[in-house]
Amino acid sequence: MQKRWQSDIIPLCELEIFKPSVKLGIDINEKHVDIKKIFLKKYSQVVLNSGNDPEDVLQEVYKTILIKNKGKCPFDPRKSAFSTYVMMIIHNVVSNYLTKSGKYTTRKKTIEDYKYNKSDTDRSAKDYDEDLFIHQIREMFKDELREIFDYLMQGMNLSFICKKMSISNKELKKRIHKIQKQIKPELRLGLSC
Repeated sequence: MQKRWQSDIIPLCELEIFKPSVKLGIDINEKHVDIKKIFLKKYSQVVLNSGNDPEDVLQEVYKTILIKNKGKCPFDPRKSAFSTYVMMIIHNVVSNYLTKSGKYTTRKKTIEDYKYNKSDTDRSAKDYDEDLFIHQIREMFKDELREIFDYLMQGMNLSFICKKMSISNKELKKRIHKIQKQIKPELRLGLSC
């Protein structure tokens, strides 16, 4: 025998007031073109200038959006515009990607720096002269100082260099000072030409 009151009950989740009024998250199949347009317009040159493939980073963006869709904070059109949300995700993914690929150093080489870098095809005679000058300065140093000079020119931070060379921070600073003292007269000569 069935109880009469059970057949008249409507589950709360089926009531209109408890159903979400908007769809949370982003449907990648539907919005992938828009996401790609935003990425290409704002960040593809940044990624190219850093030496990475924009398509790889774009795939990371899609992956991150899918993860966010299933997480605690999916896209909610009541809170922000689609483009704002996508830009935030793209910015974070690009920053993380550059960090993981070793292109983002602790000398704060930011996304803005990559935006305005010239590609190798734009090299001028002045760039060549500067490279030659740096090479000549590099040749002035003996093995250990040359290694430190190379790390500094690559934008490596002091803690990284200390670990690589197994020396203390204080000792590294002494050697950097030695490099600076050796370079100073050369820079004066190079700049006066």
